[in-house]
Amino acid sequence: MENLATNDGDGFFFIPSENWPAKPSKHGYTPIPKEEREARKIEVKKRDLRTKIKTTMSSIKSKEIKDPAKYYVIVKYDEKASKTELYHALHSLKATVHAYLNKQHTLILISVDVVTLNNHTSSNSDFPLSIQGPLLDFRELTREEQLGKGIIQDKSWREEAKPVMLHLIPNLGLARVQEYLDRLQDYFKEKNLPILWQASPERGMLITKMNRETAEDLLRRSNFVFNIHGIPRGVASKSDAKPEAPSKIKAKPSSYSANLSLSIDKLPTVCVVDTGLDLIPSLSPLIQKRDAHQSFSNPSDEAEDKEGHGTPIACLAARGEGNGLPRAKIISYKIYSKDNRDVALEGMMNAINKYSDTARIFVSSVNLDDELNDGAATYAELDQLIQEKNICFVSSAGNIEMEKLDWSIPYPKYIEKYPVKHPSQNIQVISVGAITRREKDGSIAKSNQISPFTRFGKSLDTLCDVKKPDVAEHGGNLCIHSGLLDASGIGVASLCKDGNPHNGFAGTSFSAPLVAGRLAEILAKYGDKIKNIETLKALMFLSCNGKTIDYVGNGVPRPFLKPDPNHAVIFSEGTVSLPSNNKEKNSAIPAQLGKVSIPVPNGVGRIDMCLVHSDNLPKGNQPSLNTRLRVYAESPGAEVTKTKPDDETPTGPSHVKFFSWGFKSNSMKGIWKFYIAGDTTSHFPPDVAKTTTIRYGCAILLTYRKFIPPSLTFYVKKEMEALGRIAQ
Repeated sequence: MENLATNDGDGFFFIPSENWPAKPSKHGYTPIPKEEREARKIEVKKRDLRTKIKTTMSSIKSKEIKDPAKYYVIVKYDEKASKTELYHALHSLKATVHAYLNKQHTLILISVDVVTLNNHTSSNSDFPLSIQGPLLDFRELTREEQLGKGIIQDKSWREEAKPVMLHLIPNLGLARVQEYLDRLQDYFKEKNLPILWQASPERGMLITKMNRETAEDLLRRSNFVFNIHGIPRGVASKSDAKPEAPSKIKAKPSSYSANLSLSIDKLPTVCVVDTGLDLIPSLSPLIQKRDAHQSFSNPSDEAEDKEGHGTPIACLAARGEGNGLPRAKIISYKIYSKDNRDVALEGMMNAINKYSDTARIFVSSVNLDDELNDGAATYAELDQLIQEKNICFVSSAGNIEMEKLDWSIPYPKYIEKYPVKHPSQNIQVISVGAITRREKDGSIAKSNQISPFTRFGKSLDTLCDVKKPDVAEHGGNLCIHSGLLDASGIGVASLCKDGNPHNGFAGTSFSAPLVAGRLAEILAKYGDKIKNIETLKALMFLSCNGKTIDYVGNGVPRPFLKPDPNHAVIFSEGTVSLPSNNKEKNSAIPAQLGKVSIPVPNGVGRIDMCLVHSDNLPKGNQPSLNTRLRVYAESPGAEVTKTKPDDETPTGPSHVKFFSWGFKSNSMKGIWKFYIAGDTTSHFPPDVAKTTTIRYGCAILLTYRKFIPPSLTFYVKKEMEALGRIAQ
């Protein structure tokens, strides 16, 4: 326990003087032995922790709305403590981990057994060493942790009741959530509070209407309410430029032959979660369903696109730019209008719950105006839902308000000041920024540069080194004429809500559906083989180029349906668990891993890999990267070599990783084996690690050093067939 000491002092202060004796006299100072000093410190720490536990128990015991068998508390543990010490401390408390509340994972929300706590704190019991060692604090949630900054800073909320979102303690399990919701019903009846909306029961999330006094009263009287925050307002991610009349562009005519109609049935489905959808001729044959959030109850507003935003977005997802051949069917789910802005985040989750069995790709160009990070816990819920449902969610990065721009900072440097908007900061959301494709006199950017309005970077430090935006696509350009913004002729080409073509759409709103369409193309070709959605992401990320352009994340996706003769694509997927102990983690190859073996034909000079993963760890109070993957490559006839760890690579810890292998002169021919091992970004107790599953998808690109006819894909298939395997 020596490392618990904060200093070597013994509690006395000494003032040197001329009369200080050289040796201690019979009546002078006798130093206290080090062992006794350490024992005293441990005893003081033990008493302090026992007092904190007793005080916390007393406070919770006085609450009216609580679980008599479980108390929900915050513990803080010493970073110097090992995982084993932390495990024994939580085990002694019979604790369950519900969430991690800081980046270092040293602040943990747990539930503890009441009877066990009483036994440990009784006067005649010996306080366990396993608890007093690693734990530094034991307390309730504070009001600062439970009330969102936005509603606290809203002075009118003190008197005026407003819609708020209430979360129960996360990761409780269906039975306990239902029990707690039933308990809250009595409180709502007592205070005459309405339930405006309630998520599926296991999520423990609802919207009610209350003022600050009532919210603080509920938090004082209850122990299983996690937080109360304002509802993030959905704001459509459109350019502030008012488009001129549609310019004439060459649009392919709508023509649906019998063969094309048959092929439509086989197209993948993209769910467009936006402002609704109008029935226009080019899109009507591809529409599976038009739906809307329940708050759009007016029949005239139920599914139509009054804003003129969702229709061009659906066209870009289904047909690409310029109204090309169909590549996806469309489900439209309306979550936003100028008259109804407050259900966007709830609508996104509703759409996923309702249509994840039909669509594997969702796209939304509605951003959430949440600069104060109210609702961060709800974004974590969204991340968890996307992972559970195994779907792809694509979101626009958001636009800079150009009229408020500080032009003293030159283009494109000012972009660094504007991080992507929510929900694009989520780990599981593919955030899409914008690049240009066209220019004209007076345009801010040149062709194939970053769009002047796009956003870049992140504000959540819990994302580690995750890139935001993840990718970029064509989003248009802008000119400034007499102080007015103009995108005509240099924007994205799509169809307006009336079906007319227009080439002046500008904004990341129009980049996002183009990426959703790229994903649909890959899914149309490989869909029956792809089980993990991470595989779909890996294939798209591997196709990206544009690394020379700043602010585009992992790059700009390209069509990736059929490699040229000099390349071959292989993909694999699976799940891995976390190492159960430090010894295993540091071994040459951990026991719990995934394995990918590929035959590399003669003539290959380079192997590139993209690896994407997600995990089922309990989500905390905001989106965070909790796990990472390591890769070990075994080349033919060579020892196993580990790739550089995350903290030594330029990208650092991320859910999207790129690796490359190549020999300048030696042949790469033979069976290459790649071992994929799970790891964490910070400290986790063993019992949590034991139940964690990491799901991954891996895309591998082989490149010829010297072309050997007929194609590299031909030889890969031939060798895989010889091994009794199926080439992808």
